[in-house]
Amino acid sequence: MIELVDVGNVGPDKISASLTKTRQTCCFTKYSEEVPLKNNRGGSDGETYSHYVIVDEAMKFIRENQDRPFFCYMPITPPHGIFDIPDSEPAWTIYKDKDWPEEARRYAAMVTMVDRQVGEVLDLLQELSLDENTIVFFCGDNGGNDYFKDASHPRGLHGANVNPATGVEFRGTKGTLYEGGLRIPMTVRWPGKIDPGRVSDLLWYFPDVLPTVAELAGAKTPKDVDGMSILPELLGEQSVGRGQTSHEYLYWELGNQTAIRQQNWKAIQPGPKREWELYDLSRDLSEQHNVAKEQTDKA
Repeated sequence: MIELVDVGNVGPDKISASLTKTRQTCCFTKYSEEVPLKNNRGGSDGETYSHYVIVDEAMKFIRENQDRPFFCYMPITPPHGIFDIPDSEPAWTIYKDKDWPEEARRYAAMVTMVDRQVGEVLDLLQELSLDENTIVFFCGDNGGNDYFKDASHPRGLHGANVNPATGVEFRGTKGTLYEGGLRIPMTVRWPGKIDPGRVSDLLWYFPDVLPTVAELAGAKTPKDVDGMSILPELLGEQSVGRGQTSHEYLYWELGNQTAIRQQNWKAIQPGPKREWELYDLSRDLSEQHNVAKEQTDKA
């Protein structure tokens, strides 16, 4: 699902920034080079909270390149484990006294921190008069996990794979090929181009971002890319001048798991010696009713 909240032009002669954090917080990667973080020794042992550095560097990059087309990739890692956040972080004060396990409180604070910082990036674009000419994609990289489970919260305290409005659950978690491991929303923002609050059910995946950005920038998409541009879905078919294509199928392999999806039919083999399962996601979003034996023509 793509949640369309609003998206800007990126020129073909773009300047790019790529910022990533290593698993241990001793350094982060900038322009493919590792940058040491002051007095950090890995894990939670050190002085510098790497996430702050990544956000600061991204905002610095935007300021420095505000007068020319640019591409900024800002990969935030919270609330990824290690669930740690400085006690001085304002978001921590919201949750520190809640009757939850400490890691659950810090997890929630990390989410709130990210929410604030994404807002700060959007505020910066507005401050620099770039917001109406900048496309912003915000997305996770995998489904949620059942963190902090107990008898009252069998799918985790925060219920990452439970719809809070309906109670409908996604089966599985991060690390599986059930919907709980695969299904995530993407928010796309472009004031004046996309109506706020619009929701699309177009089936997409990460390789679609490159062709989409390339089309916006007037650049050619490499031939060996599996993704498709979703620009007609974002801006409207009339505005783009062509219809939106769709994926004939999506295919995944993860460890010993295999899955394939064609429209609303989803087949999954949870292990190499396990039987294939088949689900009709239009009727069974929680993947509770395996219809492989009834739908032999599709299985």
